[in-house]
Amino acid sequence: LASYATAKGLCTELLFAHGSKIRLCAGYILDYLARAIAFANRQYFRGSQTYQLEELNLMEQVPQEFSEMYLEVIQTSDDNKRKALCHQLISLVGSFLTEEDSDHPERNFQDLADWYAELSYTWLRIRHYVNRCDPVRTHMWGIVLQNELNAVCEDFGLDKMELMSEFDCTDLPRF
Repeated sequence: LASYATAKGLCTELLFAHGSKIRLCAGYILDYLARAIAFANRQYFRGSQTYQLEELNLMEQVPQEFSEMYLEVIQTSDDNKRKALCHQLISLVGSFLTEEDSDHPERNFQDLADWYAELSYTWLRIRHYVNRCDPVRTHMWGIVLQNELNAVCEDFGLDKMELMSEFDCTDLPRF
């Protein structure tokens, strides 16, 4: 997931790139997406990046059309097409990783318990600032908690929790 997130971040950079930087960003996007797929297969590349496509083709689970699109990013002379292909590849691999994760539902619920213990202090901070009628600090601790809730919901397959949609500085106790 870290490799996938890096590729997504590079896509933002690619959006504003010009000249040779387009190929550079696109190349690294390919590299990080390939790594994400390899990690999903519980493998890594034996050779360097220069052989990753051949090694991916030997792996059990690779998104359909990944190899063709990978090559097309390299072979096209149209920078706009290259950008569009990178975006499509990120979506393709994102769907693949989501599907992969749902196929392996084993989760470490001790991590969830540890998360809860750690974040209980954030809940206490929020309660403290609500009691002090301090909307700024309540809001800021709320966004910290919302970010953590987003992560834990994704990691443990829980329904999204919309804490910040309930924030109203005129009615802090409700929050």
